Amino acid sequence: IVAERFDAPAIVESSLTCHAMMSESSVKAALARASACDLAFIGIGSFGVHTSRKILDSMRLSDEEMATVLAAQPAGDILGRFFDINGTPLGPPSSERVIGIEIEAVRAIEIAVALAAGKEKTHGVLGALRTGVFDILVVDEGLAASVLAGLSGQSR
Repeated sequence: IVAERFDAPAIVESSLTCHAMMSESSVKAALARASACDLAFIGIGSFGVHTSRKILDSMRLSDEEMATVLAAQPAGDILGRFFDINGTPLGPPSSERVIGIEIEAVRAIEIAVALAAGKEKTHGVLGALRTGVFDILVVDEGLAASVLAGLSGQSR
């Protein structure tokens, strides 16, 4: 296994900064390598729970931008990128603040393993599963039961 460091912020406060950084050759090269890896372990966030809220706060969105994000009803995040309960990635403004690969790029990774723990992440995991980009899901027993109930339309 070969791991590489990627020295860049994951989240920036401005879309201009994001576009400038994503245009840098070193960032492009690092993201190309990330997209071409054989195995990735990726955490799933659930909107409003734990780090997902911190990600959104670190974007320093205006009130109008925040209203746009909230209107899209984010379910969770993968790699700092938000998606809805149907697994559809949210676009701007939140997507314009993330330095990293797109959710869809995870599909090209040979084995993409999703990780999550805690029943409070059910909504995020359901949306993440619907993105269709993961090969393996690793969760704790309580979350597994809650996700299965959610997939079958039951509530727990």
